[in-house]
Amino acid sequence: MIIALWLMLMIAAGYGGGMYLEHTSVWSGDTELVRDFSIRSQPLPPPESPQRSESTAQTVGFRELQDHSVMFRYTNGPNDLFHLAETLGGGVAAVDFDLDTQVDLLFVDGGNPVEVDLPGRSNIYCYRNERQHSFEEAAETAGLNWSGYGHGCSVCDFNEDGFPDVLITGFYGCQLYANQGDGTFTKFGDLDTLAGNRWCATAAWSDLDGDGDQDVYITCYTDTPAQRPTQICEVSGRRIHCNPRQSNGVADILLENLGNGYFKDQSAQSGIADFSEYGLGVTMADFDADGRTEIFVANDGDRNLLFHQTAGLKYEECAIPSGLAYNGEGETMGSMGIACADFNSDNRLDLLTTNFINERNVLFSNYGHLSFVDNSRGTATDYSSRSQVGWAAVPLDANLDGLTDLFVANGHVSDIPSQEYQQAPILLEGTPDGLSLASPAGGYFTKKWHGRGACRADLNNDGRSDLVVSHIDTPASLLINDTATEHQFLKIRLIGTRSSRAAESILIKIETADATRTILYGTHGGYLSSHSDWLIAGLGKADSVRRIQVFWPDDRTQELRGVAAGSTIWIVEQLGAYQQTD
Repeated sequence: MIIALWLMLMIAAGYGGGMYLEHTSVWSGDTELVRDFSIRSQPLPPPESPQRSESTAQTVGFRELQDHSVMFRYTNGPNDLFHLAETLGGGVAAVDFDLDTQVDLLFVDGGNPVEVDLPGRSNIYCYRNERQHSFEEAAETAGLNWSGYGHGCSVCDFNEDGFPDVLITGFYGCQLYANQGDGTFTKFGDLDTLAGNRWCATAAWSDLDGDGDQDVYITCYTDTPAQRPTQICEVSGRRIHCNPRQSNGVADILLENLGNGYFKDQSAQSGIADFSEYGLGVTMADFDADGRTEIFVANDGDRNLLFHQTAGLKYEECAIPSGLAYNGEGETMGSMGIACADFNSDNRLDLLTTNFINERNVLFSNYGHLSFVDNSRGTATDYSSRSQVGWAAVPLDANLDGLTDLFVANGHVSDIPSQEYQQAPILLEGTPDGLSLASPAGGYFTKKWHGRGACRADLNNDGRSDLVVSHIDTPASLLINDTATEHQFLKIRLIGTRSSRAAESILIKIETADATRTILYGTHGGYLSSHSDWLIAGLGKADSVRRIQVFWPDDRTQELRGVAAGSTIWIVEQLGAYQQTD
């Protein structure tokens, strides 16, 4: 009730006027949602005191790998079209598709947004990891052939056979590929038919209905047609891409996995279809610890959405009373990417959105009971991002000190006078006092790029998280984590038995002598991308883990004790843990 009263006072005071470009004030149209939403029936509790180990931060450093064969660069289209699809870029997935313990890489390309489906050309690029930083292009032999205008690549195991499958999303359609278990894929199911000709961006998978298989949420952008745009937009006499509000927002898609390789569109029945914003990023987690998975959606130039599960595949949208719809000033944002992690070490999952230039990336701190507060104004998150257009945001623990760091890929959408077109990425280092700009972090961070999608993965199996970043019109970068650290790590892979095998959106608590850390397990990367399914947890100077708790669905908790630091373990639901010894 406190938050609802605060919101109503802000509305009455006329808060949130005078925005430009992608800013839009929509408070007055949402007062009914505030009035009707009932979860906020108890007072907001004070935040818990953060549990942090002694600060032993060590300089974070990444080396841009030069001698490799990953030559992919995202092609966004002819420069004279200025089609809106050219602005979003493409994603990257880290996936061991042949199960040889080496992380392979998958990219999706764009092409020509006016001639969307050019026969004879595949826009999927797959690189098999041959060890020693050597990659072999394998899309053709793997059967990954799709000629659409691509944006996202999302890893899943939709048929629960243990082999990672792939969903490609893009402008005017998407395609699901089933892994055959022999290093090849085949087009499968009816998911592409259900998505139709909608403009699909980021997809995230999780077992939303608790039936043991993964359902999928796909963000959708606008109804921009696949033809040369008629709108002419200019700045200082220079042609630029038009604001997405020149088109209408499109409702996102929620598809229930029926367990037989096919899906059912639950968008309308679930309540998701009642909202037609400009969806780009999505992540899923149990933010209020009630045993049910929420869905958070980042919308470009419109309010963000938070779907709280009430029963089955039924959702109530609650971003406004939860504090996630707007930034702390009550403004909409040009939100693209999402990072979901415990950034302040209080064992609650926070949310960060990357936003448009002259805005700031916003870190929403989780106070429990679906209450979030924008605490980022005036912080390093703020001042490092206002002059940037942010896209992928990747949480990781680069120096293994147990505190969450953050990578952000940047790059403008148009060549606008007085604003940088290519832009430098950001690396923020977690400290006991919050995120701080990490400098120097390596040569890659001194250069400027058209960054878009990004993912984390341990490319060389040394127990440190590396980064892969996709750029527009520039080859992708492989950033090897060379941070010199004496800190310890734990490498974990979850395998569900009673619940979904892929174990997406599962919370893990890791307790050492110094601290307790809460980490979200999952591959969905927040913007067009998918992370590796191996979780790397920094342990600081601890030489062992007192207890690991895995919070499976239906309030089932699995515990492990006495795990040595430096271990690589598989945690299998109901059966225990198995350690890799080679």
